[in-house]
Amino acid sequence: MKDKYKSYYQEVGERITFYRKRRGMTQQELALQINCSTEYLNQIENYDINSDFSWPLDLLFAISDALEIDVLIFLGCL
Repeated sequence: MKDKYKSYYQEVGERITFYRKRRGMTQQELALQINCSTEYLNQIENYDINSDFSWPLDLLFAISDALEIDVLIFLGCL
C-alpha cells in the first residue's frame, strides 16, 4: 500500500470512532450490525500507520448504513 493512503485509513477510522461513540454504540454492537469481528473493527478504528492493513470499501458502506451517516462524511467530503 502506498504510504500516502495510510493517513486516509487513519482519518476514516477516527471518524468512525467519533460517530459510533456519538450514537452511543460500543464496538461490539457496531461489529454485530456490520457482520465483522470486534477485533477487526478495532483495527479499522485504531489504524496503525506503520502497518499494511487495509479493508474493503463495502465495509465502509455497511458502517455508514449502521451509523446512519453519509459515507462522504467518513471520507471527509462533507
